[in-house]
Amino acid sequence: MNEKNYQSIINISMLELISECGYTQVEIFKKFQQLEIQVSRASVSNFCNKKYGSVSLLREAAKGFQLLMERDLCLKYNENSNQFEKIENCSPRPIEINKKLITSEIEVKHQAYSIFDGRMDVTDKVEFYQKAKYEILEIGIRLKNFRSYFEEKRESAFLDPLRSLLENGINFKCYTLDSNGNYARKYIEDRATSQPSEIELLDDIPRITSELRNLFIQINREGYQGKMELYQYDHFPNYHATVIDGDTENGNLNIAPYLYGISRANTPVIQLQQKSNKILFKKYWKSVKTLVNSKQVTKIICS
Repeated sequence: MNEKNYQSIINISMLELISECGYTQVEIFKKFQQLEIQVSRASVSNFCNKKYGSVSLLREAAKGFQLLMERDLCLKYNENSNQFEKIENCSPRPIEINKKLITSEIEVKHQAYSIFDGRMDVTDKVEFYQKAKYEILEIGIRLKNFRSYFEEKRESAFLDPLRSLLENGINFKCYTLDSNGNYARKYIEDRATSQPSEIELLDDIPRITSELRNLFIQINREGYQGKMELYQYDHFPNYHATVIDGDTENGNLNIAPYLYGISRANTPVIQLQQKSNKILFKKYWKSVKTLVNSKQVTKIICS
């Protein structure tokens, strides 16, 4: 993009956000802070008067406005037409302003990360899910424990809270290992050298995946705004991950790297918040995004 593109992005965005949507300059500036866009409050004011400043400032501001327009309004800039266009099948994920945010400093009151000694129980899992506003990702090998929640736990403990999330428009995406892919057998047979019971995964994965598929179809037929989605990936498994709204400033994730010779139930779980540890969170989130966006992911049930 060139300088004129940056100016167009800023002009169109300011017009849409302020004139059409009623945003104030202060709100735009605070949303930029949440997105870590390095544009001052004075610069936002200058943009209203078409005072643009340096090319580097324009580039940073254009980046911020594109993120803001996409997240808040489901609009994406088309360089060819020099216009913002509606994103299909997009639900807004508004950038929330932290009311305690002051110009350049956020007071972090939470521990940067937590480590739990093993798998979370269903109560903790549901409490974690309930932080979601847009999307929940559950990534594992077979998701056996997750599958058990549907029938082995009373409905009020798991299924009812899950339905409430779906009713609020939150999409739930699950990923299991493709047992017929290029990596599953090698991986499982290798783990079985230290834990012989691991070989059972080759039979368990297709069975549990089929059961999840049937459950998800049944739940989706209940007509909730949010959907249960199921995928399979053809890669070596590296971790179990549960991610809440990963691409927002309110992102949370639990990640349990698979340790050789250690059962998955006893694998330490690292819990991270985007607000508390941006650098570490972004690294794990980048890995998760790379996996779920891989060409070697197959849709089984998709909304």
